[in-house]
Amino acid sequence: MTDNDQIFEAFAKEPAYIHVNERLVGRMLRHLKGYKTIHLLDLAAATGLMTSLTDRMTRSAGIELKSTLLDLDLPALHQARREVTAQNASYLYASADSLPLRSGYDAVIFGNSIHLLDNESKEKALAENRRVLRDGGVLAVNTTFYEGAYPEESKPFYSRWIRRAIVEINRRLPQRDKAEKVQALEFLPAQGYRDLITRAGFKIVEMRERRVLLSQAAVRAISSYKEFAKGALHATDEDAEEAARALQVSVRQTFNDLHRIFDFIEAEKVNRACFYHLVPSGRGHGVVDLSPAESRQAMDVILERTMDFHRRNVSAEILTVDNHCDGPYMYLKMKAVGDPRAEEVYEMLKWNGGGLYPSGVGFGCIDFLGNVHPDQFWMHYTFGNVRERKFSEIWMDTADPLMAGLKDRRKRIKGRCVGCRFLDLCGGALRVRAEIATGDPWASDPACYLTDEEIGLKPGTGEGALGPRTETAGVV
Repeated sequence: MTDNDQIFEAFAKEPAYIHVNERLVGRMLRHLKGYKTIHLLDLAAATGLMTSLTDRMTRSAGIELKSTLLDLDLPALHQARREVTAQNASYLYASADSLPLRSGYDAVIFGNSIHLLDNESKEKALAENRRVLRDGGVLAVNTTFYEGAYPEESKPFYSRWIRRAIVEINRRLPQRDKAEKVQALEFLPAQGYRDLITRAGFKIVEMRERRVLLSQAAVRAISSYKEFAKGALHATDEDAEEAARALQVSVRQTFNDLHRIFDFIEAEKVNRACFYHLVPSGRGHGVVDLSPAESRQAMDVILERTMDFHRRNVSAEILTVDNHCDGPYMYLKMKAVGDPRAEEVYEMLKWNGGGLYPSGVGFGCIDFLGNVHPDQFWMHYTFGNVRERKFSEIWMDTADPLMAGLKDRRKRIKGRCVGCRFLDLCGGALRVRAEIATGDPWASDPACYLTDEEIGLKPGTGEGALGPRTETAGVV
């Protein structure tokens, strides 16, 4: 396989792409009922997906398929010859707007390529399609590149993606020249395609729009398509490869963008959403977590978008879970902008106590075997089994050093937490995360993203800068 920029090879293997083309082939065949043999012209055939899909469906229906695969991409045709499943297939190196063929085809399928032609070539190609089709023959055409193809809710994602890609390509090629948009992104409206097909002498019997959700892998595959990259970033032929790389680099960043999730929450009217910080136990063990800086950036987005929802009366309850320093961080943000409820929020967080009273105190976990754990994240530590001993006896037995510590954790917590002015609010967050990271359940939670200055420590010393912290009484 060569690196020919006309081949959507990676994208053509994506399930979403295959599925939408299966639907097109299926509809085409429904208009050819009663045929024992179908002569198919597969235009812009590339590596032969359309012929292979048609072959599978006609075989299951007991229909013989004779297919001619035509493309201007010779390497693609060579690969099609190796991969296409149809037994009766021929391969032709030619252009769609000048077909070296006689009339007699029962169907022409022009898949995912008509947008690559300029308007004059589109008209010529459609006239040629009409010429080679027998009377009553069927033309099946699809394209993703038309005006209105992208739903409104996807536009913020696309806009952020392209902005990031522009920054990336300008970093790679600071002196690059911009080109005019290529034809692939000069969209016709759906009505424009209808008019073109009608003028070519066809009767429109069916026209549908189908929405397809694309995976991150699918979008990366599209990014590798140089014609798309040239159009998206106004890149010249010489810069097309770097443009494709810039798009692919920025895809992952944009897919991980929390803004896209909030766009989805609003578009789908989701009324409650929870954002969980990773606890690397169980199935989470070994998962690459966000750095403290990345967690802080994520919280900035969550707080910003939640406040935006509030200002615009968008009804959605947003929660963050499993990192109790989120509370003090929210308090600091509110105080910085003079929010009158900042002190009220502070008192509510202090009343809650964060991580001081949950695991081993306010809640626990009994698994499917009856084993009792401090919480669902401590499945690797067991206090006892309810089939052998009453839960109340297990839960109040402080002979176990971890149970005793969890019920009186405040005086055991070490590290930065000791001098933190927000310990009453955060409670040292999750002891299990500290235990997994360091082997010591009383070490500081490594997921804390607050700075030394914010928590009242002398920078770089771990020592308190704001005097003694207040003490609170915990009830067991």
